[in-house]
Amino acid sequence: MPRAINRIISALVPFLAAAALSPSARPSRILYHLEKVWEIRLRDLVKEQQSQFSEQLHYVSAVQFSNDERQVAVAMGEHTSDGQTRSHLLIAEREHPTEEFRQFDYEGGPSTRIMWSADGRFVGVAPRKYHGGITLLHVADGKGCQVPGIHFDFAGFIGAEFAVVDARETGAGTSALVSSYLVLYDRDCHESRRLLVPGKAQALDVSEARGLIALGLEDGTVLALDVRDLKIKDRWSHPHSELRFVDSGRAICDADRFSHSAPPMCRMIGTSTALPEPKLRGGWPFATASRGTLALGGDAKYSYGGFTETQSWEVKRLVLYDYRTGQPLVSIPPSFQHLASFEGGAKSHLPWAIAISPSGRYLAEGGADTLRLYEIRTVN
Repeated sequence: MPRAINRIISALVPFLAAAALSPSARPSRILYHLEKVWEIRLRDLVKEQQSQFSEQLHYVSAVQFSNDERQVAVAMGEHTSDGQTRSHLLIAEREHPTEEFRQFDYEGGPSTRIMWSADGRFVGVAPRKYHGGITLLHVADGKGCQVPGIHFDFAGFIGAEFAVVDARETGAGTSALVSSYLVLYDRDCHESRRLLVPGKAQALDVSEARGLIALGLEDGTVLALDVRDLKIKDRWSHPHSELRFVDSGRAICDADRFSHSAPPMCRMIGTSTALPEPKLRGGWPFATASRGTLALGGDAKYSYGGFTETQSWEVKRLVLYDYRTGQPLVSIPPSFQHLASFEGGAKSHLPWAIAISPSGRYLAEGGADTLRLYEIRTVN
């Protein structure tokens, strides 16, 4: 009997070792908590032009860490005056947020995405609300350039280029959108390369570590392209509205902000098997640590209310989890921002702004006129 048991154990050893090395293997249970580092009131720091409404609340639409995690960029606004809409791009130092504070104003609505160049010299914004152009700014002096036109998503930098999902072509004699362009621009906003993509593209992300571009189409198709020749290296399909690389490009995660049931899904590049999904409803807002293993998604709950018009999905918590296992690590209540409606009431929960630093050490959250920084710590 002992020999039989030994034979069984010997046979299982290779499988146990493989499971231990597998990316989807469950790591040992580690407790996490979020330590608030600081909270700043942005209204006290922003300088307004006289023609703008200084009493108007600022709604933070996007936050993003620089690659070295020393700076946090914030997109907020907006102000409309004399037919022009302008918004703010703010840059705060992580260690001294109020002492070394910079402000750049740009034309257009608030951006839902901010991207830094790897060297921290350039930062780009894309005001998707009005499908405006991409604005690229030199951090040192605020000078920059703009890519005009209609753009549907904006990804980060790979070397000296940044990627954009550009205007779509329509079918002959019809208004159906049948193709899109993936366009790469240099740091002077000059087009360097262009790829015609069959289908309606809507989501984009890049991994400089792996030299990959992820392009998502409306029909659920996701393409992983080699940045050198823009040829397809991987293809799969899963409903999504946003794509984010994680873990230095080893995996790609997708989230669907329009779904209230499907959680975010991640898969390793080059494999066909999805990793375990977190037990979340909705998963939006969504963020990942580009060089780490952490991801964050919203967990929503349906609120019935007393009337049909008051029934809605409401994000109850933001959950930090390990993308490899779907294991929740820690959660926080979201920072709701209240927007005034035309009827004089309040429409809450729009928008959210959240970001995980590239290494996964910090979490930044934007609220109405507020920016918070947390450090993600383990508990011994």
